[in-house]
Amino acid sequence: MKKALFGDMPDASYTVPSFEEWKQEVLKFFMPAPAAGGLVQNTRGEYLWIFRRGKYDLPKGKLDPGETFEHAALREVEEECGIRDLQPGPLLGYTYHIYIQNEKPYFKETAWYLMHTSQDEVQIQLEEDITGYCWADAATHKKLSAKTFRSLKDFLSNLRLS
Repeated sequence: MKKALFGDMPDASYTVPSFEEWKQEVLKFFMPAPAAGGLVQNTRGEYLWIFRRGKYDLPKGKLDPGETFEHAALREVEEECGIRDLQPGPLLGYTYHIYIQNEKPYFKETAWYLMHTSQDEVQIQLEEDITGYCWADAATHKKLSAKTFRSLKDFLSNLRLS
């Protein structure tokens, strides 16, 4: 994995006085990819799931320049799912992961917000590789969260949702 992330870079040793400073040094090797998304709940208490690239997922996307996490989350849910009456709720937390795209390493930080809607009809954005969606009650939501990406699965398992 080191070769994939760092190419032929020579081994380096860093001495820093704190974990926070060490983390900042490590993050210099990655392109930042800030993103935001939503856990959308309808009036029946069901949660919106999308199906993208073979996995269940929640709607999300990258921030535009100068955009806040909250605004990006609302915009992305509206764009990917066609939901127009979103009511923003609290920040639920963040997920983090790294990935490689076009041979470049990225660090993705995603802010997740709870959102509410009275809209049941969803218009998925096919150009974002979204091929389906469903509204899931609490039991189904728990099952689907076990079939998603690891960082999102861990994040959702720590939430206390009613």
